[in-house]
Amino acid sequence: MLIGSVVLFCRAQIVQSSFEEPLSPTWQGPEGGGACGGFGEGAVIGIGKENFVHSGKHAVKLAVGDDGNPNAMAWAGVMQILPCVAGKKVRVGAWLYYSSVSMPLLNTSQAQLKIEYFEDKDAKQLLPGHVFLSTPFNSATYKADTWHLIEAFDRAPQNARSLKFSIVITSQNATARRQAVWLDDMFVDVQTARQRLPSNS
Repeated sequence: MLIGSVVLFCRAQIVQSSFEEPLSPTWQGPEGGGACGGFGEGAVIGIGKENFVHSGKHAVKLAVGDDGNPNAMAWAGVMQILPCVAGKKVRVGAWLYYSSVSMPLLNTSQAQLKIEYFEDKDAKQLLPGHVFLSTPFNSATYKADTWHLIEAFDRAPQNARSLKFSIVITSQNATARRQAVWLDDMFVDVQTARQRLPSNS
């Protein structure tokens, strides 16, 4: 009789945020920037008359704009750095919203979920061949005035020790108009080994 072992796997939720509490030190942003007259900014906002919060009382607003320069570029985003187990499945997501009235999105702007992997636990040594982007969230493919669940699925490379999950809105040639995306209920799930159980064979 041989004694072996069976590894059971489960999805362990690493992080989930509805922005109800102060953001931890591992968060970067909400923040933004730009070039050639473009600018971006982000902020945690409270519930109001508009449908800008998906659950609870807070969400994040990411806004971009420019001064009319046709070469302007702008971005705004929020990011989180987390430990990562090499080779494991990764699922990230968030609820995104844009308004048809308040700073609506132009067809030159979009938001995306991004996963980047790093060789070190402090996320300094990027693995450039392993950057994953979700399908763009824009006015051509998603309806305004409605919350949409945007998800991305990937597998961490074998030499990954940490990952950075980002949601970023980018804009080009906004013709001096401000645009915004609201996001809420972000999450990251990573498949982890739960335990080893003995098996008889």
